[in-house]
Amino acid sequence: MVDGIYSDLSRFVKNVTEPTNPLALRHAKWQESSRKYIERAFGVLQRKYHFLCKPVEQWCPNLIGNIVTTCIALHNMMVK
Repeated sequence: MVDGIYSDLSRFVKNVTEPTNPLALRHAKWQESSRKYIERAFGVLQRKYHFLCKPVEQWCPNLIGNIVTTCIALHNMMVK
């Protein structure tokens, strides 16, 4: 879920700017709320794990996924 600052890549889903029917309107609202939820979650993780604030190399998506998953698991363990 991205806005206009990112390049057009297939892995990025852009929001519907002007929904024309009820289904598109519902999808746009769902997408915006999901984006806010994800941004808040990453904000919490970035405050806890400062190395997530640094830029990452995009040529190793598996490693990035493992790092984020590990941070989420550690966060959940600390909360419990």
